[in-house]
Amino acid sequence: MQYPTEPLETYRWGKEYRSRMFKEISQASEGARPLIIGNMNFPKEIITGIGDFNYMAGESYAVSVIREGGAELAQACAEETERRGFARDLCAYARYSWGSMFLNRNPWGGAFPSKPAFVCSFTNCESRTKWFQVMSEHLGVPHLSLDCGFVEEGQGPEYQKHCTDYMKGQFEAMVEQMERITGKRYNWDLFVEGVANRYLSRCYLAEAFQLNGAVPAPMEQKLWLPFLMINEWVPYTAETVAIMKALCDEIKSRIARGIAADPQERIRITHEGMSPYHSLFMFSYLRQRGVAMLGWAANIHHAISSFEPNEDGSFSIDRPILWNKAPRTRAEALEHLAYHEFREDREHVNPIERGHSLTSTLRRWKADGAIFVMDRGCAYYSTGVLDVKRTVQEAGIPTMLYEGNRVDAREWSWPHVQDALDTFLESLGVHSKA
Repeated sequence: MQYPTEPLETYRWGKEYRSRMFKEISQASEGARPLIIGNMNFPKEIITGIGDFNYMAGESYAVSVIREGGAELAQACAEETERRGFARDLCAYARYSWGSMFLNRNPWGGAFPSKPAFVCSFTNCESRTKWFQVMSEHLGVPHLSLDCGFVEEGQGPEYQKHCTDYMKGQFEAMVEQMERITGKRYNWDLFVEGVANRYLSRCYLAEAFQLNGAVPAPMEQKLWLPFLMINEWVPYTAETVAIMKALCDEIKSRIARGIAADPQERIRITHEGMSPYHSLFMFSYLRQRGVAMLGWAANIHHAISSFEPNEDGSFSIDRPILWNKAPRTRAEALEHLAYHEFREDREHVNPIERGHSLTSTLRRWKADGAIFVMDRGCAYYSTGVLDVKRTVQEAGIPTMLYEGNRVDAREWSWPHVQDALDTFLESLGVHSKA
C-alpha cells in the first residue's frame, strides 16, 4: 500500500534553530553573553538565572566534528587525541571534542570556540567529569560539576527524598559559584521560567511520542533528530516550547489526513541507540525496503517526569501527561529539576524497569521489532542493553543487536551491519531484492 506523504514543516524550523545555535557558538566571545561548555544533559536550567548565555553541548559538538567537519577533520581529531595518550576505548564524544580543542579547529572552518566563562558536567556516566576536567585544565577556566550518585535497589520514598534533597543542595551551591565566577547576581525568576519552559517542552515531546502510535506513522528516525536535540540542548527556551507545540499540532494534522513519514510503510521498527552519525545512509537503506523507522523509542526518558508514574514509581507511555504541573515558584522549580534527574537516572540504572517501559512504548507504537546497538563509543548507553533487549524479547517483540560506534567510523563495519539487518528483516518477512 502506498500512503500519501509530505514534508514536515516544523522540521525546517527545528533544523534552522539547531543551525542558529551552532553559528552563535562558533562566533561567541567573552562579554555580556558568556559561552559555557558542558555535557548535553546537564540541567542547564540552573544556569539560566545568570541571564542570557551560549551553551556548547559537547555531544552535539562532537557530532558536528564528523558531520560538518568532514572525514579529514574527524581523522585529525581522533589521531591528535590518541597522540596525547588517550585510549580509543574512552567516550567517543569526549575524544572528538578534545581533538577539536587541541587542534584549535572547529567544524565550520574557524578556531575552537572562544574561552568559556566556565565548563560544567553532570556525572551520571563514567566519562563526563574527566571529559570536562581535561577541557577545564586546557582552557584554564573553572569546572563546575554536579554529582548524580543515584543507585536504587528496592528503595522507597525516603530514598527518593534523600536523592532529590542532595541534588537541590548542589544546585544552590552552584548558584553561589556562578555568582562568584561571573560577577552577576542570580535571578531566581529566570530560573523558574527556564524550568517551566523545560517542563512544557517535555510535555509536548511526550504527546508527540504518544501520537506516533498512529498508522501510518507520522514521524520517523530522521524527522525526530532536531526535536530530540533541542529538547536535550535548550529545553529552557520559549522557542523550544513553541517549536514542540507546533510539532504536535502538525502531527495531529498529519494523522487526521493519513499522511505518512514513510509512504511505503510495510513494517515498523525502532532503533534503540544513538544513530551512527557517520553512516546515516543505514536508515535510507531500511526505508528503501519498506521499513518505517519509527525512531528511538527509549528517548521517551527525556519526558519521563511529565507522565503520571505507575503505582510503583515506574513509567509507561500510556499514563496521563501532567500538563498542569509546571513549576511556578523557586521551591517547586528546584524540586522538579531534582525529581526529573532522579527519575531519568533511576530508569537508566535499572535495566529491567527500563525494558518494561520501553516495551510499553514499542506496543504503543505498534512496532514489529526493535534494533539494539552495543555502542563501543558510549559505555553509559550500552550499560544493561542486553537485559533491556531480553525483557523486550520476553514480551514477544522481535529484536536484533549490532555493534558499532556512533562517532568513530573506524569502529563500524557496514557489511557486517547490513548482513545482520537483512537477516533480521527476512525473519520479519521482508526479503532482500534479487
